[in-house]
Amino acid sequence: MTEFLPVEIIGTGFHVPERVVTNEDYEKEYGVSAEWIKQVSGIESRCIAAPHEACSHLAIPAAKKAMESAGISPKELDLIILATINADYSSPPGACLVQGAIGAENAAAFDIDCACLSYVWALQVGAHFVSANMFKKVLVIASEICTRAANFNDPKTFILLGDGAGAAVLSKGDGESGVLASYFRADGTRWEAATIKACGTLYPDPRNLPEGVSVNDLYFKMDGQKVYKFAVKAMAEAVKEVTKKAGLNLDDIKLVIPHQANYRILESAIKRMQINRDQVFVNVQKYGNTGAATVAIALADAHKKGKISKGDHVVLTGFGAGLSWGAILLRW
Repeated sequence: MTEFLPVEIIGTGFHVPERVVTNEDYEKEYGVSAEWIKQVSGIESRCIAAPHEACSHLAIPAAKKAMESAGISPKELDLIILATINADYSSPPGACLVQGAIGAENAAAFDIDCACLSYVWALQVGAHFVSANMFKKVLVIASEICTRAANFNDPKTFILLGDGAGAAVLSKGDGESGVLASYFRADGTRWEAATIKACGTLYPDPRNLPEGVSVNDLYFKMDGQKVYKFAVKAMAEAVKEVTKKAGLNLDDIKLVIPHQANYRILESAIKRMQINRDQVFVNVQKYGNTGAATVAIALADAHKKGKISKGDHVVLTGFGAGLSWGAILLRW
């Protein structure tokens, strides 16, 4: 075993917007076949934020549910990490808005952005802070309003996206529970496979774009085939490598909670991992691809449904724009 952080997750929670949009709704509004959407993605519905809702509006209730699950008050928090690509503003950090809203007066706060891998990274970073005794209680949140970046002229992408938030509270473990191993990689040479170019410093004004760049280029844009091939290989690699680093076999893993991009990717990744389907938690059919929040929501959902028990080995894995991929292995 190369790594052990005696840090456990003592509470989880998630929150999704009230508005549920089904495939049938998209068929009526955009003329995209509901059956086709299910066939290509496995997604049946997704939750979409109301016009007045921003990233923090989803993060705050998820944070409160996680604290309630952990049995702690906001004043007990020492640090809040928000994993997101679309905070309320470019500045200040969204984590600071959450900190103020929930009354976590003793907590530091910052954001982390590694696209859909952000939550897995944020948990790893938070665990290191707790393990090093810098902070005792760390709240890690992932909150995304992915549909704000959707190009509704591109049915290959907008059908995948949903909005939501998930959260977990980290605390020092009992010596047995904790992070057994981690595995993270990136390949920046393939960054163009998945992008959201809006609101960056290269194209800050969509009304004044350089010649050859259209507004459609600023929305979520993805080379589906490249991302599919990358994602299947990357998640299988991450799961196998993190399990190996922990000195375990795949049979020792109780549950794998992957990034819920679409079911076709998950199905192919499961085959490549050579693990049983019942070892993998999937809820993409209900919530769609909520970016960094997929793993956070799935973890809280699995925890709430009693899929995880004390002593279980759980792998959280994901991939994202960058390109980046990775996993952490926990003993619950």
